[in-house]
Amino acid sequence: VLSESAAINTYLATKYASGSNHLVPPPTSSLEQLARYHQLTLTIMIDMDALGLWIYDKHQVLHKYFGKSPEAVQEAKRQFDAVQAVLVSQLEKQDNGGPYLMGSDFSAVDILYVHCLDWAKNIGWLAIHPDEKKNENDDVLGVYLQKCHSRPAYQRTLAKRQAEEAHWAKNIGWL
Repeated sequence: VLSESAAINTYLATKYASGSNHLVPPPTSSLEQLARYHQLTLTIMIDMDALGLWIYDKHQVLHKYFGKSPEAVQEAKRQFDAVQAVLVSQLEKQDNGGPYLMGSDFSAVDILYVHCLDWAKNIGWLAIHPDEKKNENDDVLGVYLQKCHSRPAYQRTLAKRQAEEAHWAKNIGWL
C-alpha cells in the first residue's frame, strides 16, 4: 500500500501512461531527464512540503498536539521562500524547453508543485494575483498557475473536492 503522495503520483502516472502521455519520464528517457524528475520531486516534497508547509500546519493548525512555535513557522517560511525562488527562476528561464518544470509537457512534478502552491496561497504564504502582488515572482507564478489550473483534470478534481467539502459541511457539520 502506498501512502506518500509523490510515490502515489509516480505510480499512477507510470501505470496509466499511454502513447505520448507521460506524466513521469518513461524508462527510455535519458538518465538526465530521470534524474531531473527525481530531483524536482524530492525538492518539492522535502524542502517545500515537509520542511515548509507541514511545519506551518504542525505549529499553527495542529498546535494543540504539537505546540505553537512561531520560530519554527518563521524558519519554515524562509525555507519555503528559498526553494520557491529557485523553482520560479527555473520557470522564468524556461531553459528546459517549456513552461512547466520538466519542460514543454505537464508532469507529475507539476501536480506536486501546484499542490504546494495552492496550499501556500491558502495559508497566506503566496500571492498570485497582481492586486495581491508581494514580490516580482508573482507574475511568473500567476501565468504558471493559470496554465495548470485551467487543465481539465485539475478542474474535475477541484469540482470533486468542492462537492466533498459541501457534503461534509452539510451532513457532518465539519469544515
